Amino acid sequence: MKRREIILPGLFLLFILSFFLSFAVALKVIVMVLLVLFAFADSTFKQKILLFKERKYLWFMLAFIIALFASFLLSDNRSDASRSLQLRLPLLLFPISVGLMQITKEMRDKILLGTAIIVTISCLASLVFAISQYLQKNNSAWLYND
Repeated sequence: MKRREIILPGLFLLFILSFFLSFAVALKVIVMVLLVLFAFADSTFKQKILLFKERKYLWFMLAFIIALFASFLLSDNRSDASRSLQLRLPLLLFPISVGLMQITKEMRDKILLGTAIIVTISCLASLVFAISQYLQKNNSAWLYND
């Protein structure tokens, strides 16, 4: 197996897993940076330009980012606008990095399967925790509250 076939799905799955680990906020940022750096180093600039011309949906994603920047520049409240822009920074990073990568169907399927497994395990862990809290505290809000 090539290193790319191990590292790329691993980074993707670690990034997805970081959404479910509330105590590991720094992990999310670190993995996102590693994923973006790996995506930029994955192929040549010429290949990325060809992919950008081919994938029209990336144009719309970047148009959305440009609209966010325009909204920031035209905003009266710069602090709220900058916070909103900061939250949407991955919407800029992913189209220009991960969106310009060649991913095989097999790798995509592995990433999707891994994502499904992570989400399923997280849901089951949440359900088990809610049931245990309900049994300990005799409060049914643990079963119905978000």
